[in-house]
Amino acid sequence: MPIHIYATRYSPPCRAVLMTAKQLNIDLNLKTIHLNEGQHLTEDYLKINPAHSIPTIDDNGFILWESRAIMQYLCNRYAPDSPLYPTDPIKRALVDRWLNFDHTLTIAVRDSCLRPYFMGVEPTEQSLKVFNDTMKLLDALIGNKKYLNGNHLTIADLSVLATTYTLKILNKDITSFPNFKTWITGLTAELPYVEEINKMPIDIYSIRYSPPCRAVLMTAKQLNIDLNVKTVDLSQFQHLAEDYLKINPAHTVPTIDDDGFILWESRAIMQYLCNRYAPDSPLYPTDPKKRALVDRWLNYDLSVFITLRDSLLRAKFMGLETTEENKTTFNNTMKLLDQLIGNNKYVAGSDLTIADLSVLASTNSMIILDMDLSPYPNFKTWITGLTEELPYYDEINKFENDDIKGYMAKMKAFFLERLNKSQ
Repeated sequence: MPIHIYATRYSPPCRAVLMTAKQLNIDLNLKTIHLNEGQHLTEDYLKINPAHSIPTIDDNGFILWESRAIMQYLCNRYAPDSPLYPTDPIKRALVDRWLNFDHTLTIAVRDSCLRPYFMGVEPTEQSLKVFNDTMKLLDALIGNKKYLNGNHLTIADLSVLATTYTLKILNKDITSFPNFKTWITGLTAELPYVEEINKMPIDIYSIRYSPPCRAVLMTAKQLNIDLNVKTVDLSQFQHLAEDYLKINPAHTVPTIDDDGFILWESRAIMQYLCNRYAPDSPLYPTDPKKRALVDRWLNYDLSVFITLRDSLLRAKFMGLETTEENKTTFNNTMKLLDQLIGNNKYVAGSDLTIADLSVLASTNSMIILDMDLSPYPNFKTWITGLTEELPYYDEINKFENDDIKGYMAKMKAFFLERLNKSQ
């Protein structure tokens, strides 16, 4: 069985362990912990890590946290003769010293770079001074060496690399530290897994109440792609803010930023995620005919979504009565959808595809709003099956009644304000 690791790719200590495992060819089963959702504070997680930190590993019941201790353990347990953590006491002591110094480095980078980036605040003068002084010392300690601790790559290099790769991710100027720049450039070029592990997760600008956003979130879950969710509250006009319009002039959600590549329109995003990160996945088949059927469903789903939005969602969120015309359109659309689904488990073949996830997100508003599905038996069987099959369905699609009612009230106020401004 692979070792379970509870981690998130945002975290430099987590990335250090992931690189160590790659270097030692150790199989890890990544269980992502979303700090922004408080998953590190849940009762189950606190049972294995009362310090509520990441990473934590579970190696067949042996629980260990603290990244540097984990790196040492992996070497001692699975590669005791590897130069990655030398057995010679003097050489090992020098590696251990670097691991401890890297903790100081981590704090300096965290306070001057990471916290300001994630919290949207300016770094303090003191944190910038500490960072600059620490980097100068690091630069002097590296000197002209290829590796930090002699002639071989060690876990010291991997730990410091994970800590300082953040500077590269955030496009920080490192020209003032030439030895460090040469060292990190060399390691990045040498180690084939550096960019794969250290690449920051994709930013997604979204809101969970939006069906298209939920479709993308489910696609990412299915493909095990880590997303950094940046909530855009439509009721607060955040989609009309100047900064948001720069990346999405259509002021819609969702939008993704994948290392500078900006993309909006949910179905295009779902296709991109499959093409870019899982090109052989049956979720978006490569066979031209199978893919064509998925694409047809994606386009047809756009019509379904618009119908449900205009006949159901807008009335609910704007506090209006549904017109007879809208009721008829809604019913006709659902009857056709019911007919097209038939007795199929999935809409576009024998495998789950992004077509299912897109239609599911568009239509599960009917479940959220507790509507009667009995007039559409094929649809009811299909959607019930998916909600039971997909382990992430509830996490992404379930809302507390007070939660959804509260947001509906805010959206009513939003639409009324827009209406008043247009008059």
